[in-house]
Amino acid sequence: METLNTNLPIETRTFASLLDDAGFKAVMADQVYKPLLIGLLNEVLPPHDRIADIVQYLDREQGLDTVNSKKTVLDLVCLTDDGRTIDIEIQRKKDAYFFQRCFYYAAGYYHRKLSKGDKYKLLKPVYVISFLAGELSFEKNDGKKPDKVITRYMMQEETSKIFAPTTIICIFAQLGRFNLKLEECKTRRDLLLYWFKYGDTYETLPQEIKDDPFMERVGEACRIAGFSDEKYETYLLDMKTELDYEWGLDCARDEGLEEGLERGREEKALETARNFKASGIAAEIIARCVGLPIETILAL
Repeated sequence: METLNTNLPIETRTFASLLDDAGFKAVMADQVYKPLLIGLLNEVLPPHDRIADIVQYLDREQGLDTVNSKKTVLDLVCLTDDGRTIDIEIQRKKDAYFFQRCFYYAAGYYHRKLSKGDKYKLLKPVYVISFLAGELSFEKNDGKKPDKVITRYMMQEETSKIFAPTTIICIFAQLGRFNLKLEECKTRRDLLLYWFKYGDTYETLPQEIKDDPFMERVGEACRIAGFSDEKYETYLLDMKTELDYEWGLDCARDEGLEEGLERGREEKALETARNFKASGIAAEIIARCVGLPIETILAL
C-alpha cells in the first residue's frame, strides 16, 4: 500500500480534498459530475429516500450564519426514486454550536418554503448533510455510539420510538471516527469515506479505488490537473478564502476576534502567494486569487 503524505502543501497536491469546501465545490457542485453526487448522497441518506435525480442546484450564496461559521456549500432540490421532492443542504465547517446551527438553518429553510396561503401539505422534507473531519463532541461525550461514522437525527416519540412524518433530518458523516485502512474497505461507502479522509494525500489513484468504476470516476474528478483554467482559478480563490478563515480564527483565539482575523488574513495571503509563486503560477492569477496588488506579488 502506498504511504500517505498528510502534510502535502495544497499547491503540490495531485487530488483536491473533498473535506475542503473548495475541493468539494469543485467536484460535487460541477453538474458534469451529477451522477457522482447522487451516488454520494445515496450512501448517506436513509434507504427510503434514495435520490433518482437532482433537478435544481440552488445558488443562494448565504452569508455567515454566525461569526464563527461559514456559508452553505451546496443546496439541492432532489427527486426520490418514488417521485417525491426533497431539499438537501450540504454543510461543511464545524464550530462550537454546529449541531444547533444545522437545525436552526434547516428550520428556517423549511419555514420559508411555504408562502402565505399555502397548505402545509406542500411542505417538503429538508435534509442537512454534513461531512466533518472530526466528530460531534456531544456524541463522543455521551459514549453510547462513539464508533458510528454516520449519524442521523430526526423526530421520534420518546417512549414508543415511533417516527414522526419527515420534516427535518440532519445527517452527519463524522470522518474522525473512520479508521479503516484502504485494504479493509469492503463497501463503496467505506471507499467513499476513505477517499474523503485521505484522497488528497495520494499522488496516483490506488488500485483499490480503480477497481470500483464509480470510485475511479470520483478520484479522477478530484484530479486538480483535470480542472479547466476557470475551475482551477476558482478553486485557488476558494482555497485561499478557506485558509484565511481558518488562520484568522486561530489568530483570533490568541489576540481577540477582530484584530486576529485581520492579521490572519494578511499573513495567510502572503504565505499563499509565496507558495503559488514558487509553483510557477502567473503573478496576475496569484494577485486575483489572494487579493494582493501585483506589485506585492512580484516583490516576493
